[in-house]
Amino acid sequence: IYVVCSNGSEVRRLTSNETIETMPEWSPDGRYVAFRCNRGAEWAIWAVPLVGGEQLRLFSANVRPGDEIIERFSWLP
Repeated sequence: IYVVCSNGSEVRRLTSNETIETMPEWSPDGRYVAFRCNRGAEWAIWAVPLVGGEQLRLFSANVRPGDEIIERFSWLP
């Protein structure tokens, strides 16, 4: 996951995982970006601070046959 200034400058990589990362969402205060990630056959929602640092696993997003797939999530203030 990367962040870029609106003019295309200052490209910065927030994550460096060799896995699928999708659905980035800004936190309401703009300090974090949450995303869905598949690590070790487990889907979960993770967050990373915009300033860099340790990624936080927020909750599992695994699905079993018959479960609905998480296609969208959002932060609550």
